[in-house]
Amino acid sequence: MTEIFMDGDGEIFKPTDYKEKCQEIKDKMVSELFSEFREEDFFDKEYDRDGNVVNVSRKKVSIKKNQLLPILSPTRVQTKLESLLRLYKPMSFVEAKSLNPDTFIDAYRYYCELVDFINKYIIFKTTKQSYCAFAGITVDTYNDLMNEPNFETTIKWINDGLISSLFVDSASGLYDSRAIITEGQTKDAGMNLIKNPDAIVFKGTTFVNHQEIENKIQKFEGMVDRKMLNNKK
Repeated sequence: MTEIFMDGDGEIFKPTDYKEKCQEIKDKMVSELFSEFREEDFFDKEYDRDGNVVNVSRKKVSIKKNQLLPILSPTRVQTKLESLLRLYKPMSFVEAKSLNPDTFIDAYRYYCELVDFINKYIIFKTTKQSYCAFAGITVDTYNDLMNEPNFETTIKWINDGLISSLFVDSASGLYDSRAIITEGQTKDAGMNLIKNPDAIVFKGTTFVNHQEIENKIQKFEGMVDRKMLNNKK
């Protein structure tokens, strides 16, 4: 049986109430991170001589690598999200097995809703690790559930969704494709995908060395009586 937790306000909640969990995380992401910025902060501005903003262009502010005080970075979003996802210890494998398999589909639904919400502010992708943290299990438990008869189909169904997102991320050009490929092919922590071996094409060419044939004929003629040869071809 899963534990019952108490939040900072003294209210009791179930760790598998994913709808409430999704809403709470969204509210905290806004209040503790996204509210620092106004929409105009993400675009270039034109100023008058007194330093007053006279125009906000539609051109996004360019952020250089390692620039001090970036406006909003994936790392800031990730660290804030992690602090909210991992407030409590995860369910054990035994606890996870005691749940209805549909519980994890419910978790996936609200996890996707959360990632979609974050993408209104910044490009942010799904991962097996963040899904597991949202669901309240470790990646090891996720992998073990995939081998459990009662959970196998459900977890593979969710895994298909994560892989589908991985393919879209790779094709979108918004991410480093090498990092996406590494994530997909990493065992256990990644998606365990195996690259198909490259096709090897063998091309055969028939070549007749007429000079070599002629030399062999001449050598053969020297070994036998010419009178025995009626025709030479």
